[in-house]
Amino acid sequence: MHAFEPFHRTPENYAVSAAFYGEGCEKEVAELLLKIKNKWDTARDQEETSLNLSINSLVTVNAENYYRAMVKGGPDDWNIRDHHMVSAMEEISKHYSQDTKLIVWEHNTHIGDARATDMQEEGLVNVGQILREKYGEDQVFALGFGTHSGTVVAAEK
Repeated sequence: MHAFEPFHRTPENYAVSAAFYGEGCEKEVAELLLKIKNKWDTARDQEETSLNLSINSLVTVNAENYYRAMVKGGPDDWNIRDHHMVSAMEEISKHYSQDTKLIVWEHNTHIGDARATDMQEEGLVNVGQILREKYGEDQVFALGFGTHSGTVVAAEK
């Protein structure tokens, strides 16, 4: 997309420009999504192409929103990202069938349930919470992983 070129592939530069100077790419994103929608019918019979179009259009819209929220601070950038992850999972599930089971490898802060942590006090939601609220506690299984050595940027507790 040409609208993003002046920012030299640096999302932070775009975010600052869009949030504070009104130099966003919403118009070009909307035009791109319209082009994708117009080509959608020809791709429907091509299984992977159709799924790729769906997920990539979702990424385009949500990335634009995410970068705007990122520079403003607060919970919105985190929440946009986790809602995006759930939307992507739902697109994959819808593409293959509603009975599709997904295995998602994410950090515990995403697959846990924000309502059981201090994240809730900060206005944050996460994938685990969103899925449990939408589909029920008994439809979500989370398994945490630990490591022997190394570092992770995460909360202390």
